Amino acid sequence: GAIHGGGMTADSLQRVGYPHDTLMLEVASSATSVCSGEEVHYGIVRQAHIDSVVWYVNDQIVLSGKVRETPTYTYRPAAGDRVWAVGYNTGGHCVHNNGLASEELSVEVTSIGTPGIVIATLTSSADSVCGAGAPVYTVTGRGFDSVYWYANGQLEAITDLLETGVRAVPVNRTAMWKRAPRPASEGPDSVYAVAVRRAKVCALRNEQTTNVVSVLRRERPEVRITPRDTSVLTGHDLILEGAGASAYVWWTDAEHGIAGTMQTFTLIGHGDTVMVYTMGYEPAFNRDSLAGGRTPAPEANAYDEFTCLAFDSVLVRPDEIPVLDSSVIFIPNAVLRHSARPADRVFRVYGENIASVHMRIFNNNGDLIFEKTDANPVWKATDVQAGNFTYRIVITLQDGKTINKNGWVSVLE
Repeated sequence: GAIHGGGMTADSLQRVGYPHDTLMLEVASSATSVCSGEEVHYGIVRQAHIDSVVWYVNDQIVLSGKVRETPTYTYRPAAGDRVWAVGYNTGGHCVHNNGLASEELSVEVTSIGTPGIVIATLTSSADSVCGAGAPVYTVTGRGFDSVYWYANGQLEAITDLLETGVRAVPVNRTAMWKRAPRPASEGPDSVYAVAVRRAKVCALRNEQTTNVVSVLRRERPEVRITPRDTSVLTGHDLILEGAGASAYVWWTDAEHGIAGTMQTFTLIGHGDTVMVYTMGYEPAFNRDSLAGGRTPAPEANAYDEFTCLAFDSVLVRPDEIPVLDSSVIFIPNAVLRHSARPADRVFRVYGENIASVHMRIFNNNGDLIFEKTDANPVWKATDVQAGNFTYRIVITLQDGKTINKNGWVSVLE
């Protein structure tokens, strides 16, 4: 026929299919455990681009249809049954499995009168901790979905392992709890746990009380090296002793490594000034690091977080054997800060035929705190706190000969 107005109208149809990876289907169950003969409701809880669904029981189709018509399926499962679904889009002919493994939708079926089996064992990551350290308590076993944690007879925490409403509870379970123990003055902590089965079972007894674990809180040791400051003649041995801890690790800044794991340490003077360190510790150290006589490194990662560690150091200055007769020279080894006699409150060199004295005084850290060259330099002990100090003195006699003196002096109250 004739075309009116010289124009034309048209329409078109476009078929749209969804890519496979855009389809999504998630199915859940109304219970994770039932007694035999009870119903379980399975349903679609989330989906995208799905308009039809097929329900399966043990790989057999039991229901199919549009999602809006068959969003749920009700079934009385037997032991070992599994229910799952396949969703697809009829417009795009795209099929998508819901992606859930069959065991994730399985429902545990228990016969009437069968007792619920709960097995639980409690362990701790350490028998004792240092200071504010907190051990981790772990309950392992089977058949439970909640753990009630008790410390010193009081309920302090609850761990809920039962996922909300959708997934079956795995048979083997692990629950963990971290807690710092009470002060050492109150004695060790006594911790136990009660593992409970809250998911529905056909039994009267559904809980298991674990064994009791005790954890002691300890304080850090006060470690010190004696003697505090000293010198050693070149080629001679110097024995240093640690105090304040149960075990020690020794090393020096010259060797950059472990020198021993004992209370005493022997240093051979070799002409260079060295700093000697010790790390004192109290068990609970990392037993694997110290097993079999192996010596751990001094770094903190050689020990676990529960090790009580403390450190101390001492500066050792080797001294050459003097070749001059220094019997006329006297250097005191102690001064009194509050003595009534002014001469007792200062440190100086006494002797005859002295032309000049170069005096240097060092603290425990090896820091130079006094230096002076004079005919008779005087260090006033009233300027420092009581303690031990190292000196290095070069004495020049009137005939030009020199005498080197190294040692330590105690400043007393």
